[in-house]
Amino acid sequence: MVEVENSDGTTRLEPAKTPISFTHILTHTAGLMNSYRGDIARYSEVSRVRGEENLASWTERLATLPLRYEPGTRWEYSAATSVVGRLVEVISGDDLDTFLRERIFAPLQMNDTHFYLPPDKVNRFATLYGPDADNGNRMMLTEVGDGRSNYVAGPRAFFSGAGGLVSTAHDYIRFQQMMLNGGELDGVRLLGSKTVELIFANHTGDLPLWLSGPGYGFGLGYSVVMDRAVAHTSDTEGSVSWAGQAFVQRSPGALLPCPQCLCIRSCPYAWQRRAGLYQFTN
Repeated sequence: MVEVENSDGTTRLEPAKTPISFTHILTHTAGLMNSYRGDIARYSEVSRVRGEENLASWTERLATLPLRYEPGTRWEYSAATSVVGRLVEVISGDDLDTFLRERIFAPLQMNDTHFYLPPDKVNRFATLYGPDADNGNRMMLTEVGDGRSNYVAGPRAFFSGAGGLVSTAHDYIRFQQMMLNGGELDGVRLLGSKTVELIFANHTGDLPLWLSGPGYGFGLGYSVVMDRAVAHTSDTEGSVSWAGQAFVQRSPGALLPCPQCLCIRSCPYAWQRRAGLYQFTN
């Protein structure tokens, strides 16, 4: 069902005209409620991870919410990538932690990538900082990188498809190098080259991407530069990227939440840092 707003501000439910497809989920065009627009309070309550629940129960609860818009008609960033993680579990028969570890991390020798850190790696875990809205957005301590962190002490039951991995620059770059190579790295092939081309293609047409801004399209998990002049970027047209919530300025060997890779963790988004990180890693 789709929640439609009436002229007086009230809402009504109408049947969706278009079934949600895998492409809708992968491109954030499925119509899912989110934490940015619409009934944010309702979404936040339903989407909150509870106790030791897993991705299956969380996704079932998310499915009780109505859609915000007709699938395929808008782009709104949402928890769709977590739903992708659940699809992986259903199709593969493994939980997402096992699937990623056995099918991606081990073959690519990404030995420092985990949902929850092993105790012997906690001493390498970076501390998280973020802007303090009550103090002129000066940086403040948000989470100490030690055994009290949820990445260490959490219930180790919820494996989100949208975030939650802890990794290193070395591991993250190996994954992205595999993608840049067309799905292969050091003799290990995870994806076909045509599959990578499909992932990097724009699947959202001219739908505006309010998070990336004008000049961008969206592929199957990455934003795509469609017009560098309109996007005001030095990146070549066809370049793909996506920023994470926590980014790192510099930290050789430090463990940090994915997906950014370059000894300060900070939050929230860091689009303005992307060009510098791109040049650093290339």
